[in-house]
Order: sequence, then C-alpha cells, then structure tokens
Amino acid sequence: MTTDLEHVEVVDAELVDDGVPAEGAVGAYNPAAAAVLKALESDTGHLNRIRPK
Repeated sequence: MTTDLEHVEVVDAELVDDGVPAEGAVGAYNPAAAAVLKALESDTGHLNRIRPK
C-alpha cells in the first residue's frame, strides 16, 4: 500500500428526495455504498495508519 496521492476527477452531484421518511427509515440498498462500507469495516486500523501524525 502506498501513501501517494492519486488524481481523480470531481463528480458533481445533488441530493434528491426519494420519498423515504427521514426518521428511522432505511434508504434503498446501494451496492456501491455497501462495498465501500464493507471495505472500511474489514480494515479497522486503516484510518489510524493514514492519519497524519
């Protein structure tokens, strides 16, 4: 794993109201978000290792 920064393009997006009530409701399943969360949970020390000292 490297600590070099990598250039990425910026994506312009906006929040939309999908009709789901905000309190206690679960939004639609998002496979991309699920993959990111699973990757973050699999390596609990990652943020501590990359945080500037």
